Amino acid sequence: MLRQVAAGGGNFLLNVGSSLEGDVPYECTAVFSQVGQWLRKYGPTIYDATDPVSGGHKVCGSYARRANRLYFHCDCWPGSRLILNSVPGKIRSARLYGGSKLRFKEEGITRGGMRLPRVTITGMPELPPDTLSTVIEIELEKYKPRK
Repeated sequence: MLRQVAAGGGNFLLNVGSSLEGDVPYECTAVFSQVGQWLRKYGPTIYDATDPVSGGHKVCGSYARRANRLYFHCDCWPGSRLILNSVPGKIRSARLYGGSKLRFKEEGITRGGMRLPRVTITGMPELPPDTLSTVIEIELEKYKPRK
């Protein structure tokens, strides 16, 4: 939800109130700490990527975009291979955010008489590098600003 709200230029409100003493409830501090650690690593894929991608929500995650970079926030890890349909442009490179490059293959599929772009990304680890949400950074050859 945080990615979706930020990409749309919104504010994410947490609906957490303090105790009578003014403290944050203990149950919330662990979650806030985990999200804070995640944002220290992946913050630029949220705060700096505020250009939403049309049709950017997929079964296992969703996109945010900054210029010619797509950030796929993978919330449900698919294993060593990820298939993405409707990537908005030709791919120059793919990598785990802040990590190693990944192999990819672009091809087209025909559905309902229309030819759609399809990308298969391989070489990913079997288990997710980050259990909260792992980000895959995709660099596109050209940037087409949204209208």
